[in-house]
Amino acid sequence: MMKRRASRSMEIFSLSAIDIFASAMGAFIVIAIVLMPYYQKEFRSKGDDRSIADFNASAENFLRDAEEKKRATDMQMASLIEQIEFEQERLMALEAELAAKSAIKPKVVTQQKGGKDESFYARKVDFRFLGIKTKKDRFEIVIDLHKRHAPYRVAILKTVRRILASLSQAHEISILAYGPNGTTYRWPQGGGQRPASVTNKEAATQFVEGLSGQYTGGSGTHDALQKALAGPAEAIFLVSDGRPFPGSNGGRNARAIVDSVSRANTSDKEIHSVAVGDYFETKIAFDFLLNLASRNNGQFQAISPNG
Repeated sequence: MMKRRASRSMEIFSLSAIDIFASAMGAFIVIAIVLMPYYQKEFRSKGDDRSIADFNASAENFLRDAEEKKRATDMQMASLIEQIEFEQERLMALEAELAAKSAIKPKVVTQQKGGKDESFYARKVDFRFLGIKTKKDRFEIVIDLHKRHAPYRVAILKTVRRILASLSQAHEISILAYGPNGTTYRWPQGGGQRPASVTNKEAATQFVEGLSGQYTGGSGTHDALQKALAGPAEAIFLVSDGRPFPGSNGGRNARAIVDSVSRANTSDKEIHSVAVGDYFETKIAFDFLLNLASRNNGQFQAISPNG
């Protein structure tokens, strides 16, 4: 009898334990079911954050690639436009030379000059350079060798080449480059001018290339223009960034230089200003080049810093 009671007691305890565990498991399942949407929402939120971050990173990379491609395309386009303009000018120069060679010379005109009769053939070919147009025949390119221009010497050389390419054999050309303390360099060395033949154009280009080491110190724009006015040129092209400092120009500021040069231009020669370098950084530089050209029968043209 005693053994049978102990066995019954053990069975009752075992069923109670199972009931407790089952109740706990049921409670856990109910709680899990209730909380499941919140866990899913959190997981979805974290997943969305990662997706957004990945999307933003991809978008930034795409924008960077697009900007780099745009810059490369812009550079290629600028280079192509410059090449087209250069080829157009060279074609115009070749057409002008061909017209000059094939044209029938007009009647010789005699003109009194300095008490002597001077005979010459009237020119038929006009000069055109990036919008600048003139009927003059004798040209002088005046180059500013200020140290500021050293980074732009390639652009200056390209500008001179483009001017020379626009000339025909009916034109005459000379070059005056000026640096600090009244230093000047001339082509041709003996003074005067040379016909704008292919050979002379090449010689003029080599002369400008040889000036690459002379971009040092200041530059006397006033005195250089006065010397150009005293020469035989009828049209002067000043290649500069347009920032003449008083210390290099006898104490004259930009306005005083324009006034002095304009008064000295008694023969009504044309002075065209071709802006290169950092001409766009100061209003004074821009105004100087613009006023110099407008007061001396000339025109203003700005060249890209890269030429």
